[in-house]
Amino acid sequence: MRITRETLVQDALHSSARAPHLFREHGVDVVEACRGTADMITLALAEEWCHIRDLDELIDKLQAASDAETAAVGAGGAVGPGEGAS
Repeated sequence: MRITRETLVQDALHSSARAPHLFREHGVDVVEACRGTADMITLALAEEWCHIRDLDELIDKLQAASDAETAAVGAGGAVGPGEGAS
């Protein structure tokens, strides 16, 4: 998955098991702050509405986590409970 400013918050949140933690590192519990809108707004809008700190860095971290998880699954690596694609 390619994560950009135009990615929906919900899609970014489900991009990896680490995504919720990464959002919190950037100042927002996206589940609480974007309640009811996560499936409708982009990361760009959430930056303003949900007060995400340093969106570009968050996108880079989300992308790296997603890529690492995809590579681990593709290489037959173990994915812990609640992790990976559903």
